[in-house]
Amino acid sequence: MTLTLKQRPSPSLAQSNSKEITMYTGAKYDSTLDTAEIAKRFRADVKEALTNEARFLLHGRTSDAEKPRLPLGVKLSVRIERYSGGSSINVSIIDLPEGMSCPYSEAYLGYCAAGTHSSFGGERYIPEFKTLKLLLVQLLNAYNRDRSDSQVDYFDRRFYEHVELSSELGKTARYMVLAPTQEAA
Repeated sequence: MTLTLKQRPSPSLAQSNSKEITMYTGAKYDSTLDTAEIAKRFRADVKEALTNEARFLLHGRTSDAEKPRLPLGVKLSVRIERYSGGSSINVSIIDLPEGMSCPYSEAYLGYCAAGTHSSFGGERYIPEFKTLKLLLVQLLNAYNRDRSDSQVDYFDRRFYEHVELSSELGKTARYMVLAPTQEAA
């Protein structure tokens, strides 16, 4: 499984009332696009990234190294949400890529098996799954703009993005790993 990550673009500075405001804009940012249109284009980007990976595996091309590649077998649900403060694009991973049976780390699974009710402070996901999430966020942020300044509680984004494991898949993955352990006890 190969995932290609790109660095977040450098911030551009905008002047406003002699105060510098840091603004991040993605490479595909267009202020005229509606959130629904951005979600539609994101779906097309995901399809292209899956095709790039298939092409790479089939032909062994390395010339397409700059294009994003997603591991084969990953399935997503992409939904938009509108609310008074803006909008969000919610991506739910509903099927794991080939070769990844469980996205959770051993430490997290041990925490779940122990049944403790304190908060878990370690790494929840394996590195491959975290990389997959980061790549999906990067694909989304190519369409985003962010002029937020959290020091003064000012938030100005084109949209908010959420990339998570679907709750059903998460429960299934935990059950598949923990059920044999609990039956043996």
